[in-house]
Amino acid sequence: YIHLAFPEPDSRQADGSPRYNRRVQVPIVAFCKELGTMFESMLTSYAMCFVADASSSLSSHVFSTIFTKCQSELQIPIIQEPAWMVTMALLIRRKAILMEDAKRILFSLCRLESLRLQLQGKKGQKHKTVLFILPGQGCTKILLPMLQSLFPCERHVFAYDGCAASVQRGLMHLKKGHASQLPVTAMPRSITATIPLFTMMKDLNTLPNLLAQLPNHVAGIVEAWIGSVDALLSLKENEGKNMYTPFVCRMEFLLKEDPKSKKDGADERSILALTNVLQYITGSRSRALDDMTMDAAQSVLVDLREEYQNDTKNFPKVDRKMRVTIEDCAFAHKMILYGDKTLPDTVIPTKEWSLKAGKKMTSCACCFPAEEDEEGSEADDGEVTKVDASSFGNAENAFVDGKMSFAFDPTAFTGMK
Repeated sequence: YIHLAFPEPDSRQADGSPRYNRRVQVPIVAFCKELGTMFESMLTSYAMCFVADASSSLSSHVFSTIFTKCQSELQIPIIQEPAWMVTMALLIRRKAILMEDAKRILFSLCRLESLRLQLQGKKGQKHKTVLFILPGQGCTKILLPMLQSLFPCERHVFAYDGCAASVQRGLMHLKKGHASQLPVTAMPRSITATIPLFTMMKDLNTLPNLLAQLPNHVAGIVEAWIGSVDALLSLKENEGKNMYTPFVCRMEFLLKEDPKSKKDGADERSILALTNVLQYITGSRSRALDDMTMDAAQSVLVDLREEYQNDTKNFPKVDRKMRVTIEDCAFAHKMILYGDKTLPDTVIPTKEWSLKAGKKMTSCACCFPAEEDEEGSEADDGEVTKVDASSFGNAENAFVDGKMSFAFDPTAFTGMK
């Protein structure tokens, strides 16, 4: 069953928000089947954007803060880490619901949430985009493929951080417990960022023994991160069929200081990364965001960068031995092992950015030890040239054959900062 809350038209809470005194319980499958049929016949005037996470909810915090504090400028409402999505992921994992019914429910409730925000907007104001920030990385492996199949033409963002950094942030969530400031409709990040709802141990033979060397709470975060990244890589393998072309956002580009891009006291890389992702989410790449909007967003990002630096200094400590084991777990996924430190098609902060980029493989995706070697090259017709997987090991392009040798000496690489 699902409980629907209806606002009282003449009753308001102290903060001016509607008071929901009327609640109705309905059978969720039958209700969503009818609801889905109704939505399929409706024309919509808004787009949806889904943000999937592989950063222990760092991306969730950053994007929700920016779009909340800049609501008057960006005018994009957000649905932040809804608990009902976590419930759906649990039902799917336990096979307690038919897959077709699960898809129908996800489709119907996403459209219902979007319609609710449209109706709650100011009179005469129609939002052009509704932003869904998905629950943490523990749910991504289950939810992302389904949402992509249901909404292939909507915008998708995949935001990630390194595995070791995600572990430290996940430990911070566990230390804080449920104290994080989230809407009452959201599941705590101490759960969604640290507990994998889909196990990767059946697919990666060496992973169980490696995870067994880690404390239970650390192993959960590592497996959740690997599962989330695997969701991206699996969808990327069949992107020609599933039409999955997300904005792959590396959170370090937004938050970590880059001495090489400093100019007049500002970090150009961070500003470009912010501009790029806002252009994509708002659908305004062809028309520049106005100066007032960018100034407001940059002001919020300055505070977030300061918060990020303080959090990094106060992260729970991960000793050298544990860090090496964490990296070994990430390397158990072969596509992460011989993949670049940036995940496939990560958007490099530039004025003329692209969702597609062929990049040289130099190191790993879990710790980002080196700077970018080159960006994708574009053909004359404007399409970005893609790397042929069959060319791995070819001396001409200097790619590494993951079956024959490592991209680096794993015994010498610890990722220590």
